[in-house]
Amino acid sequence: MKSKKGTFFLTAVCAALVILTVTGCGGPAASSSGNGNVSLKIGVLRSEATSDEAVGRENYLEHLGKLMNFTCVYLTNDDDHADDVENIKYFAKQGCNAILAMTANDPRAILETCEQLGLYLAFSAHHPDFEDTDYSVTKDLSKIINDYSKYPHYVGSSGPSNYGEVLAGYQMGTAALKKGYKKFTIFSGSAAYGTAMHALRIAGLFIAMHEDDPSVSYAGIECSWDNWKRVTLAITQDFGINLKGFKSQIYQIVYSMGGYGFYMGDSQAVVDLIRLSIEPSDCVFCSGSTDAVVGFAGPASAGRHYVGNDSISDTFKQMFLSDTLVFDIAKYNSFNGTTLALLLKAVYDDKAPWINGQPMSIEQQCLQVTGPDNYDILNSIESPDGGYFFSAELVSALIKGTTLSSNSSGYTRIGLQEWKEICESSATLDKGDLYDVTGALTKAYKAGNNTIVRFK
Repeated sequence: MKSKKGTFFLTAVCAALVILTVTGCGGPAASSSGNGNVSLKIGVLRSEATSDEAVGRENYLEHLGKLMNFTCVYLTNDDDHADDVENIKYFAKQGCNAILAMTANDPRAILETCEQLGLYLAFSAHHPDFEDTDYSVTKDLSKIINDYSKYPHYVGSSGPSNYGEVLAGYQMGTAALKKGYKKFTIFSGSAAYGTAMHALRIAGLFIAMHEDDPSVSYAGIECSWDNWKRVTLAITQDFGINLKGFKSQIYQIVYSMGGYGFYMGDSQAVVDLIRLSIEPSDCVFCSGSTDAVVGFAGPASAGRHYVGNDSISDTFKQMFLSDTLVFDIAKYNSFNGTTLALLLKAVYDDKAPWINGQPMSIEQQCLQVTGPDNYDILNSIESPDGGYFFSAELVSALIKGTTLSSNSSGYTRIGLQEWKEICESSATLDKGDLYDVTGALTKAYKAGNNTIVRFK
């Protein structure tokens, strides 16, 4: 086979559900039957509920829930629901037997509480800080878990790691450099608050520049792949970009601003944001929130080019059509399908699907969007009518371990290792990448007259 985020929202219907209990501490506990004859209600913890991205993800969950007969309960992890332990207890009281955590203030507290309550747990679109990984910018050994035998209900995580965010910034930067852009303004986003995610993407831009110009450095650090952690840490410690710290013989950063004060009516922040777009440059590099940056800039954005990182909404298609946006890195609607599928399999089998005695950690790439035509393809697939990349059929093939007929993906059976390979494949619409592979597998599952898994 081929190697390759004060409000909660309920969409649950009343059902008699089972809260699974821990039956052993030597690893994932197998049930007496493990035949999927169980109801499923998923507690979904998210950071926000109103953006295009959040709505798209909820629509995906509801679509699969309808086809596979499970329901979801949603909580937004805002100021009124910031206590992760209380959030998980709330889900348990609602009859949930599985948790999909798209955000976490305290991942370890979520893990411990889920285990105490016997709830299967998966982190989606991010990785918890207790994972032992070389991708930590700074590793806190006091948080690392090496032995998961006490957590048999922990399924795993997926999403871009720190390295994955650098890769996203690198892909954004590479696209900008291919356009011939040499003079940049940069929106540093949350890096202004000393957080890493947007700093990681900026580090990726610097690495792309360094590949073309070896003189590129930041804070005296050579911006090579080997130094991505050091560059990221320097940007984080500077709370964004110190223009004097960037050096290059070819490239320029003429202005940078960060933070989200413009959202809260900070007039100076709005002025700074407009300057980001009117300062003479070839390109505005947005480490996040490209639609907000363009929207608040208003007429100042006219005639400017942006590379961005956000969603696959129609707003972004229109920015491409107006030649405002030239490249986008986005989390597609079924982005959560990677660990959602594993969570469903855990409940179906009553056993967390581990590889080599460890929960699965999937290094998932964001989707590379290169033009307005990409949105036509995405809208035809990443929707209820199109069935999504991670379709109910594809998820069912994983859960049941179905043997498939020969198909262009190169896979004829999806085991756990194969699932990891598929989820970690390059996220483009090109042949042989995520779009092509998942589509071929869904078609093969349908061609074999296989049925979609349904919970009780």
